[in-house]
Amino acid sequence: MAPASDQGAVLEDLGYGNAMYWPGPDAPIHALRDAITMTALVLRAGQEIVPGFGFILPAAEAQRFAAAVPSARVVEIGANRYAPTHDDSVATIDAFLRTS
Repeated sequence: MAPASDQGAVLEDLGYGNAMYWPGPDAPIHALRDAITMTALVLRAGQEIVPGFGFILPAAEAQRFAAAVPSARVVEIGANRYAPTHDDSVATIDAFLRTS
């Protein structure tokens, strides 16, 4: 059996994850926020990936992002990370695109 994932994409995700959970206010991921100069939409899954496993985007980090990027809109969706086509997600993206 051969992996179907692109190695570069997997390594990029690994690097992002390491930066995301770097403790403290000087985490490398925070420097990227300054590069966001246009309206942005962040959908945050309001349910854990798997019960007890945690969130891809913790609530506190979503709040920090919203405070640091005034042009961003953070919306919590009542689904987990594996339900990106949840009705709330589709409606939120549609509304965002119509008003941006």
